[in-house]
Amino acid sequence: MNDQPDDLETLLHRSFRYALSLVHNQDHAQDLVQEACVKISRNNGPWHIGYIITTIRHCYIDQYHRGKHIQVESINTQDLVGEEDVPHPPDSELASALQQLRPDERELLYLSIVEEYSANEIAKLTHKPRGTILSILHRTKKKLRQILAKEETDQADERTA
Repeated sequence: MNDQPDDLETLLHRSFRYALSLVHNQDHAQDLVQEACVKISRNNGPWHIGYIITTIRHCYIDQYHRGKHIQVESINTQDLVGEEDVPHPPDSELASALQQLRPDERELLYLSIVEEYSANEIAKLTHKPRGTILSILHRTKKKLRQILAKEETDQADERTA
């Protein structure tokens, strides 16, 4: 994890990408980031990525418990063109495979791979034991490989048919 403080713009970009990993919908992700920023401002909370991610996660859980089940949709990254630090749009197979994962699996995968947090750091952010994080990450990666292998096999079968 990077210990240097980020500027506000970088924090907002990273926060948006994290929220997007949870909901896979640009509008919902923006709403989550905005709600988290309002809460942090009201509480005069610290403006660092760990605190923002935790706040976004709590906002997401609150929405889920209030019955605002967030529908998972494919990422529309066309609007993000020109954003230098936003990753390139994933190919359709990867996007499809990621949609088949549960939100908590996508969240941990994002924190581990994109944000490069260690299992200990993820455990602190999500308030879960380190062993649970490692187990979920292992099963999620295995599940993702199986989904991608199945899609590849299905496509090969379609080409030969």
